[in-house]
Amino acid sequence: VTMKTKKAENKKFDRQETRRARKEYKKERNSYLKGMKKYEPALAADLLPITAWDKEGNYGIMRDGSIVDFMQITCKNLYNASEDELAYDNLKWDKLFMTYPDDLKYVVLNFPVNISTQLSYIKKIAARTENPVLFNMLQSEYDRLTYIAQKTTDRDYYLMFYASDYIQYLDKKAKIKGVLNQGSLPLITELPREKKMQVLYKLNNLNGSIFLEGDED
Repeated sequence: VTMKTKKAENKKFDRQETRRARKEYKKERNSYLKGMKKYEPALAADLLPITAWDKEGNYGIMRDGSIVDFMQITCKNLYNASEDELAYDNLKWDKLFMTYPDDLKYVVLNFPVNISTQLSYIKKIAARTENPVLFNMLQSEYDRLTYIAQKTTDRDYYLMFYASDYIQYLDKKAKIKGVLNQGSLPLITELPREKKMQVLYKLNNLNGSIFLEGDED
C-alpha cells in the first residue's frame, strides 16, 4: 500500500467520523429542544400566603383555605397614663395569653402622617383672614405640620390571628375583643377594608410607599 493510498483512507475515515459526530450532536440538540418547556413566570398568588379576600373585606383567605384577620392595637401615652391604668391593661393582655389557645402575631408598620384635614383647615382660615398676626401664626403652623409629615411617621400595631373556618373565626375574634376591650378604654379596634388593604400592601411591599387618601401636595 502506497503512502498516497494511506492518506486517502485517513481522510475518508476523518470525514466519516465528522459526519458521525455531527449526527450525534444534532440528535442530542433536538432531544434537548424537545425537552425545553415554555417559561412561565411565578405568580404573586403562588408566593403570597393570603390568596383572596372575602367580599365584605372582613378577613383574608389563606392558600389552604384557612382564615386570617388582624385588628389594630390602641396605643396610648405610657408616660401620662396612671399606674392603675397600665396595670389593668397588663392584666388584660396576660388574661388573653393565658386563655387564648392558638397562635397570635404582632405586626408593626410605619405609615405616613396624614395631615390633610389640618392643612385644609389652615388654608381655609388663611385665605379668609386679613389679620397679619393671625396669618403669620397660621403660616408657622402650616410649616410645622408639613415638617412633621416629612420627618416622622405614624407607627401602628396590629394583632393577627388565624382560624380554620368561619365559625371558628367569629369565635376567636369575639374572645379577643371580649378580653382586651373590657372596661371603658378598649385595647383593640376593628379595621375598615381600606386600611386592611393598605396593611396587606405594606406587608408584601416593605419598600413600597403608602399614599393616604386626601393627602395634600
